[in-house]
Formats: sequence, structure tokens, C-alpha cells
Amino acid sequence: MTVDIRSALVNAGGVLAYYSLPDLTSSKFLRFVGKSAISTGLLAWYANRDAELITEGAEVIKEYLDGVDAEELKAAAGITAGVTLGTTILTVAGEKWLYRRAGNKRTAGESLAHTKQGAILAALAAAAVIATDSLDN
Repeated sequence: MTVDIRSALVNAGGVLAYYSLPDLTSSKFLRFVGKSAISTGLLAWYANRDAELITEGAEVIKEYLDGVDAEELKAAAGITAGVTLGTTILTVAGEKWLYRRAGNKRTAGESLAHTKQGAILAALAAAAVIATDSLDN
């Protein structure tokens, strides 16, 4: 069983930095730039690490598209759009809830409320990477 500790640490560090930004700056613009940079860095890390897997996935999708009829393609597109919309709505609602929760704690006098919340999410993110690597092996 091989677990990629570097990926777990990169993922956890990115999540911690992402969710800690409101404690570091009150500027919405700087938080936007910081979160964009963190997200782009994580995307680049995983795209580089998993380049072979991404290529294999693209080939599988191409094979599927070559052998599918129009009705099945419409159904697959509809399902994909629905799942994407649903997960986006849940993600936005969850993000807003987390931000409000930490903001309320900060207003109540708790210091580093966003960072403390981010640390918990970072630990969960690292555990998810380790669990996924363990399942793959």
C-alpha cells in the first residue's frame, strides 16, 4: 500500500490557506486573488501529478463519444448538467454557511475563527487523499 503523503500535505496546505484568508485580509479583492491563486496552484499540482490518468480519461471519453447515439448523448449531457448544477448549489451554500459561521465566531470575539475552521477542513482533506490512495492500492 503506497500513500502519497506529499499530495495529502499539498491538499491540506491549500485547504488551510484557502479558508484562512478572511483572517489574513478583510479585502474581498485580495481574498479573491488569493483564493484564485491557491485554486490554480492546486489544479496545476494535480494536473501535473495525474497527467497520465487525465490522458487515459480523455481517451475513455473519446471512445464513449465515438460509439454513442444522439439520444444517449442527450441523456448523458442532461445527467451531467444536473449533477453539476446540484453540486454547485450545495458547494455555494456550504461555503456561505462556513463563512458566516466563522464570521459570527469572530464577531463574538474568537480569534482566528476562519483559520481554526480551515484547520479542521485541512485535516479532513488530507484524510480524504490518504483514504483515496489506500483504496486505489
